[in-house]
Amino acid sequence: MRMPGGNPEQIQCGYHRATKILDMTRSDMFPESQKTLQMLVNLQRSGQWQRAAAGYRQLLERDPSCVEGWHFYALLVYERGDPVTARQLMARAVELAPREPSIRTNLARMLREAGEFDAAEAQLKHALDAAPQHPPIWIQMAQLRLAQGRGDELRSQMTRLINAYPGIHLLWILLGQCHEQAADWDKALNAYAQVAKLAPEDPQPWLHLAEIKEHMGNIDAAEESYRQALERDSNCTPALCALGTLANQKGDFITGDRFSNRALAADPACYTAWLNKALSRQRKGASELLDDLRSAVSKAGADPEASPLYFALGMCLEAVKDYDAAFTAYAEANSRRAHLLGYDRDRQIRYFRDIVRHLDENFLARGERIGDHATRPIFVLGMPRSGTTLTESLLAAHSRLHAGGEMELILDILIRKAGRDVTTHRAGKWLATSGNDTLAEIAAEWRQGLDKRTPEGRRIIDKMPYNFMLVGLIHICFPHASIVHVRRNAMDNCFSCFATPFGQENSFSNDLRHLGEFYAFYETLMAHWRSVLGKQRFIEVSYEDLVNTPESELRRLFGTLELPWEEECLEHYRNRSMIRTASAWQARQPIYRTAQGRWRHFESHLSPLQEALADSAVTAELLRDSK
Repeated sequence: MRMPGGNPEQIQCGYHRATKILDMTRSDMFPESQKTLQMLVNLQRSGQWQRAAAGYRQLLERDPSCVEGWHFYALLVYERGDPVTARQLMARAVELAPREPSIRTNLARMLREAGEFDAAEAQLKHALDAAPQHPPIWIQMAQLRLAQGRGDELRSQMTRLINAYPGIHLLWILLGQCHEQAADWDKALNAYAQVAKLAPEDPQPWLHLAEIKEHMGNIDAAEESYRQALERDSNCTPALCALGTLANQKGDFITGDRFSNRALAADPACYTAWLNKALSRQRKGASELLDDLRSAVSKAGADPEASPLYFALGMCLEAVKDYDAAFTAYAEANSRRAHLLGYDRDRQIRYFRDIVRHLDENFLARGERIGDHATRPIFVLGMPRSGTTLTESLLAAHSRLHAGGEMELILDILIRKAGRDVTTHRAGKWLATSGNDTLAEIAAEWRQGLDKRTPEGRRIIDKMPYNFMLVGLIHICFPHASIVHVRRNAMDNCFSCFATPFGQENSFSNDLRHLGEFYAFYETLMAHWRSVLGKQRFIEVSYEDLVNTPESELRRLFGTLELPWEEECLEHYRNRSMIRTASAWQARQPIYRTAQGRWRHFESHLSPLQEALADSAVTAELLRDSK
C-alpha cells in the first residue's frame, strides 16, 4: 500500500474516508474485488448508502480477506450512526492488515470519540511503530491528547508537522488548541490568525480568536472577532449565541434576545440560544416562552446536549411558580449535563487533601520574603452562587474600585509553570515544594496580569469564587490583599448551584448528594485557612445581611477596605460594566430579598442534599485525616 503522507486532502481530514483512498488498494487484491470496491465507493459518493452497504456485505462474503472492504464498510457504517458495529468491522480490518497505519488511525478515532482513550492510544502507538512520520497519526494523537487535557505535550510535534505542511490549516488549529491547553494564549492567537489567512472564508478561526480574547478579558476585541465570523457565515450559530451572551452580560437584554432569535432561526436546536432567551427574561415575560420551550424540549428528544434547554424551561416554570415541574426540568438538565461532564469525587477529595496537607503554617511563613507588599487587590471568594457577584457589583460601584470579574490569571500561571495535570490534581504539594524563586515569579506574573486590567488610580476586584482553594497562595503573593469571604445559607447556596446552567465547570453540582459533600469540603478548607492565617485575615460577608441591611453592611465593608462611603454604591445596578457570570440578570436589579429561602419551594425534592449537608462532619473528618 502507498503511504498517503503527502496528500493534503487526507491530512486535512485527519482520518481517511473511503472516497479519498482508492489509491491505497492492495496490489494483490482480486481484480474483480477491486472493481467492485470502486463501484461501491461511487455509490457512497452519490449517497446511495443502503446499496453500498449491501454491496460491501456481498463483497466480504465472496472475499473475506479484502482489507479495504472491511475498512471502507466500517467507515460507511460509522458515518451512518452505528459506532459499535463500525468499531467491530474496523477491528477486523486491523487483524487482516496490522501494519497499515490508516486503518489503525481510523479505529483510534472511533475509540477516542467513544471515550475509550487508552484503547485509542494503543492503536496509535502501533500505527506509529509502522509509520513514525505519518501525519494523520499525529493528527489523531493530537486530538486524543486534547480530549485528555494533555494537548500541551504535543506542541513541539505539531510545530514540526506544520514546518513540513505549512498550508494545512487543520494543523494550525490543532496547534492553537494545544497552546490553549498550555495556557499560552499569545501563541494560540498567532496560530488561529494563521488559520484565518489560510482559510479566509472560514468562520472557525474567528470563533477561536474570539474565545481566547474573551478569556483574556478583552471583550471588545472578542465581540469584533465574533462579528468577523458572522461576516463569513451569517448563520454561524456559535457566533450568534456568543454575541447574545455578551449583550446579556452588558445588561442589553433586548439585543441579547435579538441575537438569540437569529440563532434559533438558523438552528432551532441551538439550545444555548433558548437559555439566553430565558436568562434575558427572568421574572419578566417568562410565561410567554413556556409553550415554545416545551415544543423545543419535545423535539430535542434524548439529546444529552439539550441540558441548557431544560435549564431554560426550569427557570421559566419557577418564574410562574410551578415549582414541582421546575424541579423536574432542573433535574433533567443536570442529568444530561452529568452525561457529558463526569464528576470524579475521589479526585476532588485528593485535591482538597493535598491543599490541607501542604499549604500549612510553614508554607505561609514564606510570604514575608516573597510577596508583593505594595499591590492590594481585593479577592471576593466563596462557594459559587453564594453572592460573590452581588458583592463585587456593590463594591465596584465605588469610584476607587474596578470589577475584574472572574479572572483565571492564577490558574493560567500555574498551568504554565507546573502543567495542567499538576494544577488540577496536586497543586498543594507542588507549591509547597517549589523554591522561593519560583513563588516569587508566580507573584510577579500575577501582579503584572492584574496591573494590565486595573485602571489607573483604582484597586481591582477578582471575584473568582474558586480562589477559596488557593487562599494560602493569595497570602503568599499579596500579603496585604483584602480577602472578602461571602457566605450564604447552605441550602439556598447549594440549590442555586443545582438550578444554574454552568459551563464546563462545577460538575459536582449535577447531583444533590455531591453538592452537599462539596459544600462540606469548602467549609472544611475555609476552616483550615482561618486556622493557619487567623480569622482576622478575612472580611466575612453574609449574603443575607447584605440584602437585608445593605447600607450598614456596605459601610462596614468600605471602612474595612479604608475607603470613604459613597451613596451611589447602593445603586450598583446602574453600572453598565460587564457581568460575566450566571448572575448577570440578578446583579443588574435593585437589591431584592426574594432569593432567601428559595430552596423551600423545592423542599420535598431535596432530601439527598439535606442528608449530605447533615453528614458534613464525617466529610470534614475525612479531609482532616490528611494531616
